[in-house]
Amino acid sequence: MGLPDDWHIIDAWLAGDCPPQREQAAPAKTWVRKCPEIQPRDSYILPAPMDFWARFPKHPLPPRPASPIAPHRLREAVRSCITALTLSQKYRAAEAIRSIEEGFQTPLLRHLPALNAMNSPSAAAHGDQFTDALATWVKQGYVAGPFHAPPTNDFRANTMLAIEQKGKVRIVMDLSQPANHSTTRLTRTLLKRYICRQPACSATR
Repeated sequence: MGLPDDWHIIDAWLAGDCPPQREQAAPAKTWVRKCPEIQPRDSYILPAPMDFWARFPKHPLPPRPASPIAPHRLREAVRSCITALTLSQKYRAAEAIRSIEEGFQTPLLRHLPALNAMNSPSAAAHGDQFTDALATWVKQGYVAGPFHAPPTNDFRANTMLAIEQKGKVRIVMDLSQPANHSTTRLTRTLLKRYICRQPACSATR
C-alpha cells in the first residue's frame, strides 16, 4: 500500500488524529444475461418443461467435421515458411491441416461405450448462469443440440460442472469419469507411453 503525497496526512496518522482510510474494494461486476429470451427457473434440479426448450437455441449436429480455419490458407502459410521449419514442425503442421479437413482422431486405447452421466450439483446451484452460458455456446454454433435422443449410437454426455470465477460462472466438462471408462484415462495412458518413447514431444519441452 503506498503512502499519500501530503506529509501532513501521514503526520496526523502518527499522532492518532486521523486514522488511515482503507481503500474501498471495487464493486463486483454485474452479470448480464446473453440469452434474455430464456426465462429463469425457480429450480434447476428437476427436468425443464417443454416451453423452456421451445425458447432454447438450437444448432444441428454437423454432418462432418467443421472448423472456422480455412485449411487452404493454413497450407499456404506453412508453405511460405517451410524452409525454416524443423522436421517435427512440418509433421505437426501437416497433422493440423489433416485434422481440420478430416477431423481429429482421439488416440484412445480402446473404444469408449456410450455415456449419459448426470451433471454436478454445482451446475444446478448456478443454474441460471450455467444455462445462459450453454445457450450462448449453442447460439454461436460452438455446441450442437439440444437433442431429444442421442444423435449417434456411441454418443457420450459427460458430467458438466459450474466453476465460479470473479463474478462469472465457467462451464467445465469432466472427462475423468466414470472410472476405467473415461476419455482422460485412456488418452493419458497412451500419452505417457508416447512421451516415454519421444521425450522431445513432452509438455515440458
